Amino acid sequence: MGRRGWQQQRVRTRVLCALNAKMIRDCHVEALFKAVNKYEVKQLDLRGNQLGDEGAEAIAGMLRTNRSLTFLVLEENKIGDAGKRAVREARAIQGHCYV
Repeated sequence: MGRRGWQQQRVRTRVLCALNAKMIRDCHVEALFKAVNKYEVKQLDLRGNQLGDEGAEAIAGMLRTNRSLTFLVLEENKIGDAGKRAVREARAIQGHCYV
């Protein structure tokens, strides 16, 4: 993913990253969350991409250790019950991210 994919907007101390409808797939999640952690992204919109259960489970793993993200949008992806459950459980552990 190049710099063109990142649409960042700084609002006081919050960083919003809108990556909706960018054809992001499961294989992109690791690199994406490296950037999310590096830039301390607060809000991430991944609506309307190609994420499935594998991507959702990777996101869940990242949520367990991420301390900056407070809002995550995953609507309109291909995430099934297993992926939803993994994200829900990670969110319960992390405690400060609204998904």
